[in-house]
Amino acid sequence: MQNFKIVSKCDECDDGQVSDRHPIDPSSQEVDCRECGGAGYHAHHETFDSKVDAWADYPNAMDIVPL
Repeated sequence: MQNFKIVSKCDECDDGQVSDRHPIDPSSQEVDCRECGGAGYHAHHETFDSKVDAWADYPNAMDIVPL
């Protein structure tokens, strides 16, 4: 068993930024996403038998890094 860092794209934003109001509102501004803190991705650690098993569980991951 090995620990891996799973990096996945944030589902709530586009590259870490979200609109603070309706996008057609002329006073709207881009602000950091509350879900990912403006990073544009989430990362967590998990244990798998192999990197292949990790990719099988997270096929849409941006990256899977052994720790």
